[in-house]
Amino acid sequence: MTVVELVVSEAKVWARGATTHWDVVPSIVLGSNNSELVVGEPLTPPTQVVSAVQYLACDRIALPPRMPSAVQGLSAVLAAIVDALRIPAACDRFVVVHPTAWGQRTLDLFASAARQFAHEVVFESCAVHASAVDPAARRSRRTAVVEFGLLSTTASTVGYDVNGTHVEAVEAEPNLAAAELDSEEGRRQLVELLTRLLADRPVDVVQVFGATGPAVRDAVADAVESVCGTKVPLSHLTGADLARPIPTGPTYTPRIPPDPAAEWMQPLRARAAATNPVDRRPLYFGAAALAAVIAAASIGGFFLLGSSTDQPAAAAVDPTTTTVVSSSAPVRPATTTKAPVPATEQLGRVELQVPVGWHRAPGTDPTRADLSPDSGLRQRITVIQKPLTAGAGYNEVAADLEALIKKKPAGTVSEVRRDVVFAGRPGLSYEERPVDGSTVRWQVLVEHGVQVSIGCQYTAGGWEGVTAPCEQVVSALHIRP
Repeated sequence: MTVVELVVSEAKVWARGATTHWDVVPSIVLGSNNSELVVGEPLTPPTQVVSAVQYLACDRIALPPRMPSAVQGLSAVLAAIVDALRIPAACDRFVVVHPTAWGQRTLDLFASAARQFAHEVVFESCAVHASAVDPAARRSRRTAVVEFGLLSTTASTVGYDVNGTHVEAVEAEPNLAAAELDSEEGRRQLVELLTRLLADRPVDVVQVFGATGPAVRDAVADAVESVCGTKVPLSHLTGADLARPIPTGPTYTPRIPPDPAAEWMQPLRARAAATNPVDRRPLYFGAAALAAVIAAASIGGFFLLGSSTDQPAAAAVDPTTTTVVSSSAPVRPATTTKAPVPATEQLGRVELQVPVGWHRAPGTDPTRADLSPDSGLRQRITVIQKPLTAGAGYNEVAADLEALIKKKPAGTVSEVRRDVVFAGRPGLSYEERPVDGSTVRWQVLVEHGVQVSIGCQYTAGGWEGVTAPCEQVVSALHIRP
């Protein structure tokens, strides 16, 4: 699956593909023939260069003698991005991190342009995404996010609860640009903006996106101190901070100990119990009871302590987000035969696709789904979902996994790798090697207050055969807020 992530602002778009990236000014200007739209010119007046993102809510953009529509202008920018990322055809999904101030009409216009280049468009507000990727905000009870546009400023608060991360309130100042913070009037407007937003919403962290010059930093710091006090930390973010990291090395393929005579995919708990009694007393990681609660909510599968269920497959050891999905597939000519359609299964708040040629094995556990190929090959995909306790997030899940792995026999579980992108989804990754000679690759997603662990299990030399269905399950998986 081809996934492109776009962090969109009025001044720049940060585009990330699977193997490459491109940062571009989303500007358009008429070419020498007075017809073609040229993309990427600097936004320097007094030329007729304009930001297609800034004028997205308008019907037409004045570039005499041509008057392109806002969708046409944005389409030119997206076409240039797709070409720069060397995507030969329409990709499967655009993940768009957009200005928090965008309303539904603007989102619909962007989706109209984006559907020419992607079958599915997933939206996420800048405020929600920033609070998810910034370590300073991960333990915050409430975060304030200040976003500077070319001519305006937006401030919003992000709250966290058991249902995930969500925008609580938004305040906008349409006539306040970052450059105006040099003046007393500009500083006064920023203080008033924060005062309106935070009057009854105390925050633990303030984030700033879109302008990072020294004058802006000082002005924002003074405004935050006057409204929130001196103890609230200030975090400055750029588009590169919000964009997902690009893999820099070849995909790691583990060495699998050959043991064809070993039993196939029997539960690790049963094997361990045959040789060593299982201590079923509660485990506590850390001195505080909260750590134990987080561990219980975060860890599943092989490390689900105290469970006596006998599952036929291995099981698992997060900018949390709020997502609006708009999808549309290109119209295709009618055919005499219909291609098989993947089945959709529900797993709590998780919606997952069962690849064609696979089926979900019967089971009574509402938190777990085991998928097996119809052909009977020794492969399995296990999906486990666990709601997290309030306040727990990506770092807490990673820490609990690392603590539990240290207690496993050496060589049976690899170390946890953070920010690993698999099938377009960043998350935690590790590998488990049962004594039967199989390997389980785990990708752990942390979104909307839920941990979802996807384990792809295979025998020696079988990774290539399970890669495609595993990528399909991970990329298509949807966690409801």
